[in-house]
Formats: sequence, structure tokens, C-alpha cells
Amino acid sequence: MTSTVLLTTPDGPAAHPADGVHPARDEALDELVPLLGVIAVAGPPVVLLAGPLVLIALMVAGPVVLILTGVALVVGAAGLLGVVLAVPYLLLRAVHARPASPRPAPAWHRLAQVPVTPRRRAA
Repeated sequence: MTSTVLLTTPDGPAAHPADGVHPARDEALDELVPLLGVIAVAGPPVVLLAGPLVLIALMVAGPVVLILTGVALVVGAAGLLGVVLAVPYLLLRAVHARPASPRPAPAWHRLAQVPVTPRRRAA
């Protein structure tokens, strides 16, 4: 029997079960089992290939995540160390790169140079 042959007509009793009566679960599973063994263009059943692949993927996922977490921690620590070591170097380079320019005298120094005249008391 092929899967294209109808067992009953669509208008028959199997198309509309009366009063919520449905075929037994075992009957549905019996119809499903041959479909699992269908060979797609001369190859093994999909279940035989997909099952082990999924199992291997689940077994490998944990260690891979652990390794990637370790790598991320090492890269982050190296970046942080690089920033901590680079900041003083960059600050010193910026200070030494400026040309020395004469600075104006501070305000208190200019006040000290103003001659002070004594006040006279009014008598």
C-alpha cells in the first residue's frame, strides 16, 4: 500500500469522528513507524544520522562553553592589563611632547612687585 491511496473517502465516517471519538493512540503510532524508516534518495533513515549527531553536540557543548569562557577571561584580563600599563606611558608622552613655554607669573608674585606707599593719617 502506498501513502497516496485513501483508506476511505473524505466524506466517510473516518473524516469526521462522531462525538469526539478519535482513533486509538496505538493505531496512530502504527501509522507513524513506517514513515520514520523512509529513505530519502537512497540514504539511511534520518533518525540514524540525527540521533548520534544531537547526542555528540550535547556532549561537546558543555566543555566548549567552558573553554570559550576561559578564553574570554584571559582576553579581558590582558586588555585590562594593557590599559593599566599604557595610561602612565601615554600621560608622560603627552607631557614631554609639549614645548616648554614661559608661563606668566602668578598673581601673588605680581602683587609683591607693586610698590607700597605708606598711608598718611589725617590729623
